[in-house]
Amino acid sequence: MPRDGTDDGGSSTSVASREDECSAPDKHAGGEKLFREMGRSVGIEDETLNNVIQSVSGETWRKRRAGLHLFLDNMNSKKLHIVDILHGRSDIILAKALT
Repeated sequence: MPRDGTDDGGSSTSVASREDECSAPDKHAGGEKLFREMGRSVGIEDETLNNVIQSVSGETWRKRRAGLHLFLDNMNSKKLHIVDILHGRSDIILAKALT
């Protein structure tokens, strides 16, 4: 299409968005769901969670979601809940930490 807005009679093509091309379900969606559930359980509002997600670069967020997805798989295999993770005590004994 020329710059003046008139149609030059040529063909046009449309490109599908990336979301349309991906027919497989997102395997790391569980990671984002876990992130949102953890945020809500400590009192963070949905709008704030959206702002955090949008402020992170796309590549960093994909990596974080993938890591949280693996963490969620580990939680499910050990039958842990979010409350157990956020409010539980670790079984680590620090010995000679300052020496």
